[in-house]
Amino acid sequence: MKRLEELYPRLEPNNEKVRILKNPQFLFKSRLFLQFNIDIKKIKLREKLNKLLYKPEIYMRSQVPEKFYDILMIFNQIRKCYKIAEIVSSNLFPNTEHLI
Repeated sequence: MKRLEELYPRLEPNNEKVRILKNPQFLFKSRLFLQFNIDIKKIKLREKLNKLLYKPEIYMRSQVPEKFYDILMIFNQIRKCYKIAEIVSSNLFPNTEHLI
């Protein structure tokens, strides 16, 4: 975690545009994303998440794979969180199947 803080320092307080959610008191029994062999999985979307969610085709099950739809909904919920405890209690961590 210390290395992450050095790589991604907090340049400003959390706000609507940027949030860094961390709490050194949260410990996890296992790592969820070991199969990626990396510390952080960066995910880039072609468009901003809020713009994607306004597109009607996202909600058409025949046009969007279920995994893709599910991960967009998870990311949208995470985006609304202000504390890591909210993500943990709501079980919002995506699984590896969503991210492949």
